[in-house]
Amino acid sequence: QDLDEVHLLLAHISGRTDKSFDGLAMKLPNENGDWVDMSTAQVLLEITRLRYPPPKSEPDRSRGALILLAAKDRLTALASPARGLTVAYTTLFVAGRGRRATASLFNDGESGARVQLAARTISDYITHVNDFHNRFTILLWITPIILLIVAMTYWDVAHGHMIQLRIEQTALALSNAETKFEADTKGSVAGVCYQPGSSLAGCSPLQNIVKQKAAADADAKTYVTRPWTHCFFDPSLLCASVVYWNAAGQSTGVISSGFLGSLLNLFNGFVLPVLFATLGTLVRTFRVIREKIGDCTLAPRDRMQMLISLPLGLVAGLAVGLFYAPKVDPTAVAAAMLPIALTTSGIGFLAGYGADAFFSMLDTVLKRVFSLDSTNGSQDTRKTLPPT
Repeated sequence: QDLDEVHLLLAHISGRTDKSFDGLAMKLPNENGDWVDMSTAQVLLEITRLRYPPPKSEPDRSRGALILLAAKDRLTALASPARGLTVAYTTLFVAGRGRRATASLFNDGESGARVQLAARTISDYITHVNDFHNRFTILLWITPIILLIVAMTYWDVAHGHMIQLRIEQTALALSNAETKFEADTKGSVAGVCYQPGSSLAGCSPLQNIVKQKAAADADAKTYVTRPWTHCFFDPSLLCASVVYWNAAGQSTGVISSGFLGSLLNLFNGFVLPVLFATLGTLVRTFRVIREKIGDCTLAPRDRMQMLISLPLGLVAGLAVGLFYAPKVDPTAVAAAMLPIALTTSGIGFLAGYGADAFFSMLDTVLKRVFSLDSTNGSQDTRKTLPPT
């Protein structure tokens, strides 16, 4: 394994433009047992002469072991931050042929020479790297599905906000128009359409506003009482929650703006941050693994780190709704526009992308809120005497 690891390091260094064998020269014993300064070419020559199994002669075997360990140490320094273990692990991970490499360690027809070399170097980690590769592949496949769900849910929530704004706008406009119309026609027998006890819906100044109010209420009712078949074309979590609400029999009656607003606030405060935190965690995981593959620094510990980062991102996204409550600009209703600002969804994505930094911020907040340093809040009450 040590010899295969040295060969992998040689192949890694020789195949990169930012690495070289400069600095490999060192003092080693020659065949006569004398210590001499060997150049880089001479050290490489000594490495290529090493064979397994080692020679039976004790001096030759000891000399070969010394050269092997010295070369491994020097090559590891030259290949930094990569190591022989990480080069082998990354090779098998990228190849995705852990099981085939295990079954064909001594069969040149099944796997490539470098894959076989990596498999022999880390034969104890074959199952580990294969499991890591399978889980990473599953994440790659489900990421587009998660992205579709996040995008559709975000669009669905934005659509609900627009409907809610329309309801509030038309209700406000209708109230102002009715007040103004009654003030203008009150006491006038020759009112255009004002009659005591009659509806104002037929009045020409109010006709368009009433139609807009009815259309907004109808859109809200359709939005909240969607059937389950609609979710096939709208794979969002909001659609699924509405279907569940309808199945529970809670959506009977007139759909109010307050109910719609509460539902949208729930998704804005908790659901969307969790979804975007999940997406941010996946993006961060893919970036980290891609960088480690490029540097050949992928190691067995990265599988556990990947598994730990996923729940951390979810918890960070859920915690965003506990610490950040967006305030809607009052002019947004009048302008029929959503406020353009850093929302909980954006902070949720950032929290999932940098879960470690998010929890470090929480540690800072914890120290400030529950400070154990009593000297911070104490004041020196001693009186100072005036100078004499």
